[in-house]
Amino acid sequence: MALRGLLLSGLFVRAAAFRAAAPMVDGTSEDELDLEVDFSFMTSDFRYPGHSSGVIGTVKEWFGGRAISDDVKEEIVKGHSCARRGARDETYYATSFCYWLPEISAHRQRSSGGLTWKGGAYPKGIPLFKGVQGQGKCVKCSVCHNNARGDHGDVAKTDFVEVLELPSGCLKESDVERFCLSSYDVTAADLKAEKIRCEHVQQRYDRAVSKLKTVQTELGRLPREIDYGIPASIQAAEKSLVQAQRREEDAQSKEQRCRQEVGRACADYQRKHGNLAFMNHLWGATSTETLLNQMSFSCPYPRYVDNNDGQHYDEWIRYNNQQEVYSACKACERAKDTLQSAHRQVYSAQSAVRRAERRIPELRRELQKARDHLRHFQEVERATVAEKRAMDAEWLPQSSACKTTYTDYSTGRSKAVRACAPTYYNASCERACIRLQASDAGCGVVEGSRAVPPSASGTGGIQLTCSPPQPSWILGPYTYGAQEPAGAQCARIAESQKPVYAQKTLKAGWLMKKGRIGGWDKRYFVLESGDAVRSAVLRYWTDDPTQDPGADERVGKGIILQDAKDVKVKSGASYGFEDGEECFKLYHFYRDYRFCVLTDPSDAKFSPAAERDSWVDALEECMPNHRS
Repeated sequence: MALRGLLLSGLFVRAAAFRAAAPMVDGTSEDELDLEVDFSFMTSDFRYPGHSSGVIGTVKEWFGGRAISDDVKEEIVKGHSCARRGARDETYYATSFCYWLPEISAHRQRSSGGLTWKGGAYPKGIPLFKGVQGQGKCVKCSVCHNNARGDHGDVAKTDFVEVLELPSGCLKESDVERFCLSSYDVTAADLKAEKIRCEHVQQRYDRAVSKLKTVQTELGRLPREIDYGIPASIQAAEKSLVQAQRREEDAQSKEQRCRQEVGRACADYQRKHGNLAFMNHLWGATSTETLLNQMSFSCPYPRYVDNNDGQHYDEWIRYNNQQEVYSACKACERAKDTLQSAHRQVYSAQSAVRRAERRIPELRRELQKARDHLRHFQEVERATVAEKRAMDAEWLPQSSACKTTYTDYSTGRSKAVRACAPTYYNASCERACIRLQASDAGCGVVEGSRAVPPSASGTGGIQLTCSPPQPSWILGPYTYGAQEPAGAQCARIAESQKPVYAQKTLKAGWLMKKGRIGGWDKRYFVLESGDAVRSAVLRYWTDDPTQDPGADERVGKGIILQDAKDVKVKSGASYGFEDGEECFKLYHFYRDYRFCVLTDPSDAKFSPAAERDSWVDALEECMPNHRS
């Protein structure tokens, strides 16, 4: 049937944009793109997850869902770094350059590793990595992200750190520092010997000063403690003991009254219930704790039971008797609770008495110890003063010269390390780390869109820049006053590492798509290439995302081409079109898809057939299961 009238409204909107988007869209320069990225750094398992639709799966897919568990990421291989990491839509892997974290940290703020999403909903950019810390490791900052396929182009991601292995025998910062300091100490042996001699004299002087200060402090403190402080504490402890003993007596009296009350309160319960063993121990020497353990009764609430004889006289008599027993039991139980509370007060008071009794002897011993210390410091005062005077005579005349020696040694050591450390760079673990490449360790490998130039999805992309978490210590020993020139570290990294964008947009443009239950819809399609560990995906929007930033992608309905079986050319007439439209059919594991290229009366040179063939060729290249 004719579809011209059905499709007239909006049929040729943005015809020029359609033609411009139709050719291959290459948003990545050749020096930053390698569609044959070797992903052996990531995995040796390049198998895709198995699946089968079945009846339920087919119905689910027909109405817009996936045919298997939402937890299975069908578009990536089993060994993909994101297969078991992150949310369902976080299937895209991206990582920073490989960076060395020195053993000697510069305490710099955390770095994002240079991974930034820029464009789309984030014109100013947002970091994709929260930062990395550590010492003596070669790392890359990695993320599993959704390629901004969230609602309204939102980016979701899960970041993680990957630690890389380096060749054994490479030198770390502590090794280099040790070698350099040992070398300096050999060349400055006389200076070091004088420094050590000065340190020994100064240490003896410092000990004499500290010892005299301690003696003088204690001679001023101890008499006050002996005459006033400790005696006042003893007096307070004795007063506390008297008060605690009084509380103990009061608590014990209250406990005895409560025991008597138990006898009165439980007498009625004993008459109605029968003999209660604990009643025989209330007036004897049985401890309250033992008595409470014997009072293990409970008070079940009475229940009226009908004997079904048609009369209720016996039942009511029995129920009333049980009610009286219950009331007597509760009265006894309340008395028990009161006794239990009184017993806890006795225990608390007895504990306070024991603490007060222990405190008084402790304070008396403390007083005697203070007297002994006072005698000791009085005896050593004269010798301590003499020792301090002797050290004044020995140290003070040479202190200025020794401080100069310290400065000369420290300055010379810093200068020596600044000159020595860079000579070990070629043998360093830092050099071994930053010379790793994408083929070796996946340094700088990015899946998903790139920020510049803008992608056909209009949602922005990843911008990968050099952003080392820590500066180089070997080429700029910052703990010895050195600093490598700005940009030098990134220049070295750039010699071996560069951004490698594993994907690109192969084709984009408008197509008519047949719905699941009939009818045709105009949709904007973007064909996203795959790589060795992920399938190509045909994504689509209800509007052109490059023109309308608010256009929503039909997330979850993208067509995973790993599961596509074949694509066939179809005439527009076979689908009811009558104005030269050309179509194709995509045969897929879950269902078949039908697409058509519209004509454009305003452009006589535009060929729907050529455009259709371009789509078919691009799709065939992305279908590993294509029936050739």
